[in-house]
Amino acid sequence: MRRITTMLFAVVSSALLLPMAASAQALTLRRPEKKLLYFGWGAATPKAIAENLADIEATTPFDGIGITIVESRMVDGKKVSYESQRIYKNEAWKYEYFAESIAYLRSLKPKRLTHNFIRTSTRTGPHDWFSDSYWANVCNNFALMARIAKETGMKGLCLDLEDYKDTGHLFAYSPDMGASYADAKLKARQRGREWIDAIGKEYPDITLFSFFLVSLAYPMSDDVSEIGSRSCALFPAWLNGVYDGLLPEMTMVDGHENMFYRSGDFERIMHSTGYFRTNFRQIFAPENLRKALAQTQMAPAIYMDAFFPRDLNDPNNKWNIYPGLTDIGERLRRLQGVLTHCMTVADEYVWTWNERVQWWPKNNLDALNQRVPGINQALRCAKGIREVEAMLAEQPASPSILANGLFTAAADDGKTANEDQLRTATPFWSVYVSKDSPVGTFTPVAAGGPSGGPAAVAAGFAQGCVITSLATVTPGEFLLLRGRAKLEDCAVGDATVAWKKDAAGWWVWDETKYPLARASLSAVPGSEWREFKALVQVPNEITCLGLMLNIGKQRPGKDKITFADIELLRACTP
Repeated sequence: MRRITTMLFAVVSSALLLPMAASAQALTLRRPEKKLLYFGWGAATPKAIAENLADIEATTPFDGIGITIVESRMVDGKKVSYESQRIYKNEAWKYEYFAESIAYLRSLKPKRLTHNFIRTSTRTGPHDWFSDSYWANVCNNFALMARIAKETGMKGLCLDLEDYKDTGHLFAYSPDMGASYADAKLKARQRGREWIDAIGKEYPDITLFSFFLVSLAYPMSDDVSEIGSRSCALFPAWLNGVYDGLLPEMTMVDGHENMFYRSGDFERIMHSTGYFRTNFRQIFAPENLRKALAQTQMAPAIYMDAFFPRDLNDPNNKWNIYPGLTDIGERLRRLQGVLTHCMTVADEYVWTWNERVQWWPKNNLDALNQRVPGINQALRCAKGIREVEAMLAEQPASPSILANGLFTAAADDGKTANEDQLRTATPFWSVYVSKDSPVGTFTPVAAGGPSGGPAAVAAGFAQGCVITSLATVTPGEFLLLRGRAKLEDCAVGDATVAWKKDAAGWWVWDETKYPLARASLSAVPGSEWREFKALVQVPNEITCLGLMLNIGKQRPGKDKITFADIELLRACTP
């Protein structure tokens, strides 16, 4: 237990330095809520979404969908189709061509499905970088989709920049262009600027979500002899043109598909994240790097068919991420863990690609929420605190598994303390200190809570002192930790969930295999109380956890922390 004190001393001591380094102007960090998006095959037109919206929101975990706009009209006696995913046309589309889709999109009144994107791609062609009329039409069509997205409450546009067979090789360089590689790059950069300018005039704060963005091209060298024949040879120049004109309110999202599709465990997820961050800088011109760093997000991808292929035993399926694993429940548990880690590393979005696996309509026998019982709840739970709190609000109230987290108990369990453990006046809680540190007190207060309820006050602690309570848990389950704290004078602290393989054993300190869950104290607007929350997934082999309320060094009679309303709630049990 002395190791707890040593570790927390380092953590809390670092926190104590922050007030001295703070400037007069408060530091405000933007931390958007994490969201899960759906892209893939199946019916995702404005009409299909409008007709199935209630079912989608009730039976899937998604916060947004990639929507394909498809319309048709008669031209000279022939039926002509207009599809947002085939937008690179040498024809200027008109707003009225999409009247039906616009009406369906306007009719949507989503409660949760609020981050939707109109899907586009580089399909069709041939593309002509040196034709002013062609690029004027392309820019017109993208500006039109941006206008529709803005007017109908869409978050933005989805860009599929992948070089499929029918893309016309938009970003490829060929001498047949009649221009040198250097001249082609200059023209590509010009077109990128024209493209983003057209979009920005219609939707200046748009989000542009791409399955590949920076990740489409790296690692690479800007040398025609090395990359001139590659399909992405002109992409860096075009992308820099886009960032030349990127407005301050715009957000670019890189879906990083190629690495994350095969990320089936925590180590591979961290590898994919590091690969993105390490190679990010080389594609941007120096004048665009700062803007790129500030306005580009990374959105990890999850390929659903890799987790739930139709045939779990198909030896020829190279995408089966867990070959030989036929237990569908275990596959769901692994997917839940992958989503949890992806949510951790994502800047805002995690997205799924779905091909032969579908989610709706509900009478579809291949629908995942019918093939895999519990998948909706499991993935909602893995999304984060906001979603877990929404799920718990939909269910009958469940009791906290934490002994005396509300500080109402009249007596403790009477266990004997060890040499580092001192009982306090607060039942079921103990103080841990090093032998060289003074002992603090943790005292119950009958009416010290935010609403006049019970609380407990920590005072007189030296650095490294913690308070802990044990709870029995199940490996793989998700728990929601939340509570309140009030800081007096210069008091600092936070909360940590640590692990034991059994209640009588030693604490397990292995951040790779058994990562700790930490919760800082966040300000509550209009209140002197702060709150702390953490979504906790119990690692394998763990059957017991300890909640540690970490107390920074306190001056006698001055610095105090009052804790109240601490709960540990079961959110999802495998």
